[in-house]
Amino acid sequence: MEAFKKFKRHSVLVYVSSHSKSGRELLSPLVLGSLQHPKLGMTIPKAVITSPDQMTVYAKMSYKQLKSSKEYSASSKVVKAALDGNPPVADHTIVPRWNLKNTTRGYNGTFIKLMDHPNKGPSVVLKMKETGKESTISLETLSSGAQAYAKLLGGASSIAQEAETTKSTPTFAEETWESAQNGKSMQATFVSLTGDNITLKKANGQTVTFSTSHLSEKSRQRAEELAEQ
Repeated sequence: MEAFKKFKRHSVLVYVSSHSKSGRELLSPLVLGSLQHPKLGMTIPKAVITSPDQMTVYAKMSYKQLKSSKEYSASSKVVKAALDGNPPVADHTIVPRWNLKNTTRGYNGTFIKLMDHPNKGPSVVLKMKETGKESTISLETLSSGAQAYAKLLGGASSIAQEAETTKSTPTFAEETWESAQNGKSMQATFVSLTGDNITLKKANGQTVTFSTSHLSEKSRQRAEELAEQ
């Protein structure tokens, strides 16, 4: 096969047997989804050309295309452009395939986010192709390739950020807030600082919001300190 032979000379080829579970274990959902794309058909071999991290598909080639030198030239131009900083437009007809660990069973769906699920632990939320509904899948149940892909999409800190947002709002103690004009003061608890407006909560539960320009310099600085916590 002309194109196949040329790719062997100019790139790194990863062969995955149609019967191999271990080979598929390392493939990203994007690559697996590309391999089952209708345009590639069922005949093997077929090829998917990707970036080293398997996050970007440069080209897909069916069995028929692999026999064509012309198709090789066309795909080579796409890959060269991508390496020069001009990747192809993402093919949104590719539905990522999220295989479960050590099996060919899995889910067809698009990535939504990573999250720290209260029962499932670190998980990925997918929008399922079949139902259009979102589903939460435990990361540890997925193949190593799927786990790596999810973490790259979500960012390494996504789960930490998710956990951070679920923490309770900081609890502040009641303090003395001084007026800028007449030396008077009030006992209240800091709630928030939005722009130049501060919100305080009195002992009776009433909240008041006013401009920090009415506070002394010391109280304004204290408000800014608390707002940063």
